[in-house]
Amino acid sequence: MRRVAMNLEALATYGDSPGAPKPGRLAADLDPPGFEALAALLSRSSDRLPRGSTPTRVIPFTRPKARPAPQKHKGKEDVRRQAARRRTRETEIRRTLRDAERGLKKANSDAKKLQDTMKTLNARARETEKRRAALERQLENAEADADNAHQEILRIASRAEEAARAVEDGERAVQRAREALKGF
Repeated sequence: MRRVAMNLEALATYGDSPGAPKPGRLAADLDPPGFEALAALLSRSSDRLPRGSTPTRVIPFTRPKARPAPQKHKGKEDVRRQAARRRTRETEIRRTLRDAERGLKKANSDAKKLQDTMKTLNARARETEKRRAALERQLENAEADADNAHQEILRIASRAEEAARAVEDGERAVQRAREALKGF
């Protein structure tokens, strides 16, 4: 790992300077550049570059240029132009203010309408909820009545079966008694 780091540092130090290793595969480890190579790098940092070399990739810092001092003595024409620019700017600002006030008024109006609509919808939702609750109670009562009727039907059906069996038993008993009477 240390060898890789040393090779990378050597490549970075050489950069594009003459005598730097060519791009491609490394066949052997690179030696870090000596003082002579570093001195050559320092001499290259001057404003003029040697022929055939590429510029460094360092961004030079430039000082901002000083603004020229405002003139103390302005002509009447300059004063008029400046006043005209000021009036134009003021007119633009006033127009922008009027447009913003109109937009605010419209937004307030829209918000009020939406708020009223929301109140109406909330009232309708509450009423609908009350009707739904009443219908649910009616449904529960109807289901209970249907269950009671079904249970009553089952009881009556059971009693009807018992009665039908009793009728059949009675008919058989009458039939046996008639047969017994015939045999006397």
